[in-house]
Amino acid sequence: MPAAISAVDLQNHIHILDRCSGLNWLSTDQKVVVAKLSRIVALDGREALFRQGDRATRMYILIEGGVEVLQKSGDGNESLLLRSYFSAGDSVGEWAASRQDHLRSATVQTVSASRFLEVDYKVFEEIGEQREFIQHSIESGEQYARRDQLVQSSPLFHLLIDGTTLPLETSEETYPDGDEIFAEGQPSKVVYFIITGAVDVLQRRNDQEFHLARLNPGQILGELGVIRGEKRSASARAHGATRLLVVKAGQFLELAGSQPMLADGLNTLRKVYQNGAGDLILQFLDRVGGEPVLISSMHLKSGQRVVSQYSLKQLKLSIKLDPGTQQALVFTYEDRQRDICRQLSFQAGKIIASDLRGPCLEVGQIVAAIRNGTVFPAETIKTFEQTGTLFGEAPPGDIVCHCMQLTRDDLLDEMKLQHRDLSSLMRACGAGTVCGGCRGELEQICGEADSIPCQIQDASEVATGTWQMRLAPSDGRELSPFRSGQHISIEGIIQGRSVMRTYTLTCAQDETRWREITIQQEPHGLFSRWLTDHPLAQKEIKISSPRGIFTPDLTAKSPVVCLVAGIGVTPALSFARTRARLHKGSPLIIDHSARTTKQLVGQQELEKIQQMKQGIEYRPRVTTAGQRLTRQDLVDLNRCHPGASWMLCGPERFESQVLEWLTELKIPDSRIQRERFSPPGSAKAGSLQKDRISLLLGIVTTLITCIVLLTGAVPDALQRWQSTTLGHWVSGSALLLFLALQWWMPWKRIARAEVDEARALLWHRRLGAFSPLLLLLHGSSLGAGLLGLITFLFLTNALIGVADRSIISSASGQSAYLRWWLVPHISIAILVTAFSLLHLWVILGHGGP
Repeated sequence: MPAAISAVDLQNHIHILDRCSGLNWLSTDQKVVVAKLSRIVALDGREALFRQGDRATRMYILIEGGVEVLQKSGDGNESLLLRSYFSAGDSVGEWAASRQDHLRSATVQTVSASRFLEVDYKVFEEIGEQREFIQHSIESGEQYARRDQLVQSSPLFHLLIDGTTLPLETSEETYPDGDEIFAEGQPSKVVYFIITGAVDVLQRRNDQEFHLARLNPGQILGELGVIRGEKRSASARAHGATRLLVVKAGQFLELAGSQPMLADGLNTLRKVYQNGAGDLILQFLDRVGGEPVLISSMHLKSGQRVVSQYSLKQLKLSIKLDPGTQQALVFTYEDRQRDICRQLSFQAGKIIASDLRGPCLEVGQIVAAIRNGTVFPAETIKTFEQTGTLFGEAPPGDIVCHCMQLTRDDLLDEMKLQHRDLSSLMRACGAGTVCGGCRGELEQICGEADSIPCQIQDASEVATGTWQMRLAPSDGRELSPFRSGQHISIEGIIQGRSVMRTYTLTCAQDETRWREITIQQEPHGLFSRWLTDHPLAQKEIKISSPRGIFTPDLTAKSPVVCLVAGIGVTPALSFARTRARLHKGSPLIIDHSARTTKQLVGQQELEKIQQMKQGIEYRPRVTTAGQRLTRQDLVDLNRCHPGASWMLCGPERFESQVLEWLTELKIPDSRIQRERFSPPGSAKAGSLQKDRISLLLGIVTTLITCIVLLTGAVPDALQRWQSTTLGHWVSGSALLLFLALQWWMPWKRIARAEVDEARALLWHRRLGAFSPLLLLLHGSSLGAGLLGLITFLFLTNALIGVADRSIISSASGQSAYLRWWLVPHISIAILVTAFSLLHLWVILGHGGP
């Protein structure tokens, strides 16, 4: 027990006890005794007050500072944040007094320098209140247990308390089966979290009561009216004995405003609304398999429901008709290279369920087909198994959101009315919130409306051919925060034409003064060269709002491992800068591969961050020096960082190889995110549009030319014209002009001039497809000697030219094909040009034609 204390300290101790609501059952005399037998304890930040499993003998009352309560997960490797205390008078540690063997159930550590009043359990025995204290301990323990269970079952409640310094004052209410919790039309004054039991949500329409949904433990209730400041849009009734945690509206809004991740989760929710077809839709956030999902329940007029589970972290979506049937045929399309898997369950030709992984442009149409009971013929279903697509042309009416039956005009009218960004548009009309299939188009629509005029504030070459640029709003406005790893679209006017490219943001996610990008200057890249070569003041650009889902949770306890290569380090730069600004968060490991040291973009900055900030590790690799990433490296990383999230960004071959190794190590798909990466503006790295028309034209014109020249079937009139001086000069000049025009694009590349690569390649290919006809114009036979060689090389190169990489679908296949295709094409083109000039020189040396 502490020694005797001064009168001043005694008064301070009594004042602390007065502020502790958990000990308000003590009398004034008892508080004096407790105050005399207590002492002050001071700890630095991140210091443990006690640890899980320790034997307990004391409780603590917070005087100043703050603590967080952590509990080990099932595997013992991670800690789950159960709750935080930042208010003077909050007590911790009393629950263990009523536990078997007095063992601590969690770890309590300080978040900053803190002071406590330490009270020994034996004090209550000395003042004759041991029984009262044990009863208080039991009641506190039960409340803590319910709160802890709520943290683990409710992702929104976890976000509500995670890392906040604001006090959370809650109460609990119990309702017997059938009791009304609130009625439709009442003011929205509180938000509820369901601890035990269930809640039925009901709504009256045409004097009839409709059952919308049943909410279960961990789910939130009543937040929509509080957020929007509106009356209750539905009634809530207890289903079975129900216990609720109650948070007052003012405090909930204050906490939501201070927690960006919580605000994002709430922005996704629009509790009850009607779509254009009159169907009622209820939404709520839940956790399935440890992952947060948005569940939408669409109540059809037939009495059935279409239920969708949309993953908030991954490209996964499950849809089913309820009630459904077990007698269904399942058809699957899978593309492992792109991590796409689509399963559709059919009964009597109708879709009754679907499971989709990866991007799917038809997801909205699938929901509409389930709702409408569309019957598909066997041929269409067979096509789906082969191609992954079920629908042909887009349906009439220009529908963007099939779930809500909203057209592009509807959305544009909504944008013009008042809503200027994606979140507010989704909240207003529900577009994109049911299945998420239309979010890409919604982003484009919102991007057109909310693009911001900017100027390049600063540009510097951080490595050979690699530039960092800061883009600041021209009007000086403050930008909104974003999620680290997202990208923006940049629009510029080049040669009178609007050109848009997408670049990953490299600044920290809380940066509101500018957007920073790191780009690689492509020798033939139209946009990248325009950005870097021209004077900054001459550029008029616009940027979109940040988008993308390649975003790790840097505030979690589990590690984040980034495996990046080359310029794929750009999102990792943003991760590192963001993590460096956080006081706590995920361990971040960045493994960066590049061919040479000069290509390790951001190396110096990342190494500096590593030295200054604990929890960040940077591993540079120079592949030409034998430091290539291996499978064993991933084995070691997985052993050192179990449960980590894996972020992959780099060339497609790099990502595919790493993904294959991670699959072999049995890393779950849920912990792997892959960024499809190719240098912006590079047609060589990207996938070109297929052009089989040029191939067909080239084959046809070459065959016609060969047949006509071999058989001597050139018309007599054409032969007589060819033999004239005018005919020689015109037809020969046409051939030379064609050769000159075909060298225009290579010359532009050599000169590093701006060129629209895709358009130039199409023009180059189409012109080459008709070139064999020029031989018919110039001569009536294949020729011999030098002329025969020129004819053979000319026709051969015409066929090679039209059979370029545009006949292949995938970018990787195009890249591999280009390696061996380009050498003969360029080599023969040089020979044809040289022999043609030699032919011209010989003719001119003999006095002309």
